[in-house]
Amino acid sequence: MATEAVDRLEHEGFAYYRRVLAHARSRTAPVLFLGGAFQDMRSWRRHESVFRRHTTVVTLDLPGYGMADELPAHHGIDFLAVAAHHAMRTAGFERYDLVGVSYGALVAHRLAQRYGSDVVRSLVLTGAADPRQPLREEEVAALRHFTDLLKASDVESFARMAVDHLSPACPPGPVHRHAAVRRMVHGALVRVPRQARSKIISNTRRLYTSQVSYDGPLPDTPTLVCTGEFDTLTPPEGGRRLATAYPRGTCVTIAETDHLSFVQRDREYAQLLLTHFRGEDCARLPYCRRLPHTHDGPRPGVPAASAHPAA
Repeated sequence: MATEAVDRLEHEGFAYYRRVLAHARSRTAPVLFLGGAFQDMRSWRRHESVFRRHTTVVTLDLPGYGMADELPAHHGIDFLAVAAHHAMRTAGFERYDLVGVSYGALVAHRLAQRYGSDVVRSLVLTGAADPRQPLREEEVAALRHFTDLLKASDVESFARMAVDHLSPACPPGPVHRHAAVRRMVHGALVRVPRQARSKIISNTRRLYTSQVSYDGPLPDTPTLVCTGEFDTLTPPEGGRRLATAYPRGTCVTIAETDHLSFVQRDREYAQLLLTHFRGEDCARLPYCRRLPHTHDGPRPGVPAASAHPAA
């Protein structure tokens, strides 16, 4: 049975929080979840019910998120990656599995690049933009508009625009729980407290005013890049390009989902993560499809322990 502990940390003077669901008889490496722009350390409860039966789960309110201090936009993605690793190291987790979703995928990508396979045992990037590709003018304009709406306290327009970017009202194909998830996300965003809005503004500005891409090789870590079949915010082709940059990168799409695949098919998504962490081929899952020209996963007959050394 997992027990929960929440600790206050600091990184370069900014307070942030670590939440650990410790598993006394964990059978695999601990897993760190780094969520998206509108998530906090309590956002993973749907998935924890699956993971906490197997391993220790760590979630964070990094600087700029949740209960943590606001982080000015000039601090880049590297700052957040260092803070995330500091949280794991000071908890005694020297090697771990890593999941990054949407905004959190940028942080996870940098963390894996910075610390390598000696630290990150296995990596999953979901709804990931390729940080090597500069934002297009229309993307920067949309991000600026987000911040302008929040500055004007037009929370309703902000929420509506954010939901339409994450999960368009008219997707190009059928999407699981589409209307229900749109309502849920919209409801959460219109209730964002006033004190949290400046954090969202700073975090959004970081994407177009600070460094998000860094030179250097990517680690020889088993890496899964996954995205919704109908994701229009971070389309599958971008995920495929990112996966090919990793020596052991694989890209799969999750059927009948968009950018919010991890919510729309939460149970299947948790199973997808466990499958990857066990060193098994995720493309064999009935709701996944591997995109071409990416790594084929472990060879048949190779035990998971051989493909993924234990932490």
